[in-house]
Amino acid sequence: QAVSAETLALSQAVQVILLWSDMAFSDRSALAVVEDGVILRPEIGALIRAAYDPVLPAVASDPAHALRLAARMGGLQ
Repeated sequence: QAVSAETLALSQAVQVILLWSDMAFSDRSALAVVEDGVILRPEIGALIRAAYDPVLPAVASDPAHALRLAARMGGLQ
């Protein structure tokens, strides 16, 4: 099945924004197909917004950083 240029570009942008591995979305896509096209899944968008919160460090190797991101994502599951 052919993938549109817009879908490919959005998928690549998502992987680059947070430097996810090329295997990050091997089980489930970061994108969702809707009636009008393809969108970013809400939980992925929430994670990107949380990661770019200016009060968080730009880089963290502390495992607790994941908890801070989850707290900023709110009630999404």
